[in-house]
Parts: sequence; structure tokens; C-alpha cells
Amino acid sequence: MTLSTKQKIQLAFWLIVVLSLTYIRENLAIEINAIIDGYDYNRAGFYWFQRWLGTLDFRQLTMVKWGLVGVFYPVFTLLAILIIHHSFHQKNYTHTTLYFYSIILLVLILVTAVAYPLGYFDAVYFFLRKLLGFVFSPLPVFMLWLAFYSFSRD
Repeated sequence: MTLSTKQKIQLAFWLIVVLSLTYIRENLAIEINAIIDGYDYNRAGFYWFQRWLGTLDFRQLTMVKWGLVGVFYPVFTLLAILIIHHSFHQKNYTHTTLYFYSIILLVLILVTAVAYPLGYFDAVYFFLRKLLGFVFSPLPVFMLWLAFYSFSRD
């Protein structure tokens, strides 16, 4: 498989979009967590929403935090599908990408649905947070793209 110059430019553009969204989402999460934990500053190094977020109570901050998960998960999923589809133009790669993100979402939902009513949510929160951190990073897109690229070369 050979990428044309146009495809390379498009791929670079979409990867920059993924990296930019990763940066914004991560810094928002750090900013929210710093306020929840009672810190006067955060490690993110930016305070774009500090004034607004600082007016929210714990419950509202938690809702904003999970609301961001609800917004960013489909965005990252769609970006991954878009990148894979436009790079390879193979439905099975696009479907595999969708299944990959769907399985992770299902795991997140199942773990939360079991742990929360049983009172173990705090015990699984670290796992959920790490799994979401993985999804909201460029790693899944890079891994899938490299795997599909190597398959298409055979």
C-alpha cells in the first residue's frame, strides 16, 4: 500500500486533530481534578476554564467530568474510524476499528454497572480512568493504523 501525497497530508491533518483533542481533553480533566482535590493550581499549566469551573460544586464538577467523557468518546471513535477508512478504504478495517472501540465501551459500561450498585466504584475507578486515558490518547489510532498497514502490505 502506498499513500499519495494528498493522503499523507490528510493523515497528518487528522493526526494533528487527534493530538490537539488529546491535549485539550487531558488538560480539562487535570483542571477539573485539581479543583475537586482542592488545589489552588493544577499540573496542566493552563487555566482556560478555571473561572467557570471554580464556581461549580463537587457534584457539578463530577457531572461535567463524565459529560466530557460522553462527548469525547464518540469524537475519538469517529476520528479513528475516519482516519482508518480514509487511509485504507477497506470496510473490514473500518468495522474492526468500530468493534475495537465498541468492545472497550462495553467493558467500561459493564464494569461500572456492576461496581457502582455494589459500592465498589471507587475500587474500579483507577482501572476505568486508565482505560479511558488509553482511548483518549492517540495510541489506539496509531496501533490500529500500524496493524492495518502491515496487513495491507502482505
